[in-house]
Amino acid sequence: MARHTKDHVTRTHHGEPFLFSSYTDRGCVGVATPVHGTVAVLDSKTPDGPILEFDRGKWTHFVEFTKQQAP
Repeated sequence: MARHTKDHVTRTHHGEPFLFSSYTDRGCVGVATPVHGTVAVLDSKTPDGPILEFDRGKWTHFVEFTKQQAP
């Protein structure tokens, strides 16, 4: 079960904490990088909701693609 702290949700995935942007107040996604080679993502608005897992290579491609799309 997730806990809410003053600023964000406290939850781990395979022992790794989810990290959240310092630029938002709970309206973002959290990302954890467990050692088994995936990137886990959760919606901070539904902290007990599902966790999506991505292959690290696919996640890196997604992040690089979104950087290129930014103004």
